[in-house]
Amino acid sequence: LERVLIVGPGLDFAPRTSLDDRFPPQSYQPYAIADALIGLGLSAHPRIECVDINSRVIQFFQEFPRRSRPALHILSPPGDAEYLTYFRQLGDKIGAAHSEEPLEKTIELRREIARSVTADKLNIITERRRGRYDLAVATNVLVYFNDRELLLALANIQSMLAPGGYLIHNELRPVIDEYAQAVGLAAIQARTVRIAAGRKAPLYDGFAIYRK
Repeated sequence: LERVLIVGPGLDFAPRTSLDDRFPPQSYQPYAIADALIGLGLSAHPRIECVDINSRVIQFFQEFPRRSRPALHILSPPGDAEYLTYFRQLGDKIGAAHSEEPLEKTIELRREIARSVTADKLNIITERRRGRYDLAVATNVLVYFNDRELLLALANIQSMLAPGGYLIHNELRPVIDEYAQAVGLAAIQARTVRIAAGRKAPLYDGFAIYRK
């Protein structure tokens, strides 16, 4: 999985679980994906291309590799054992990770990893680009679309995947399997995962994997 497309990586203005604003806005999803691909042996040198409708997101990815110290500050809510193991290992393959607290760390990225992530402006509902991506990731994006917008977005993503390429997302409404099949994406797996105990109730997220 050498060429990756991330739809709507966004910026974290403050972690949603606690509205902690000690760190400036940043986007760490592409770098976490690079870390996972390298760590799992799925890619030696992943090239990650991000698309977003927000100019501030694009600006972050253009400016980040030029920093004297390209570092990310990551916070984690108290989670289950499997999730906390992932958090402790996060960043091991892409740079040097320094933990300030059990649930907080700074990851200083290797320069080549920081430069391997690029970004361009694109509306996934109405636009597509020439590309043959091995993997597309669209989390916390499809969930905001109505059914018509969802179908258009899936069609555009499918057109940019290479044959055999994968799509990962976290939109689990029932109609999505029908739409995915209509545009040529086969459902592979879907799961709901508990990622944190939460203060009042457990925090869950879901994911689904499709293949072209």
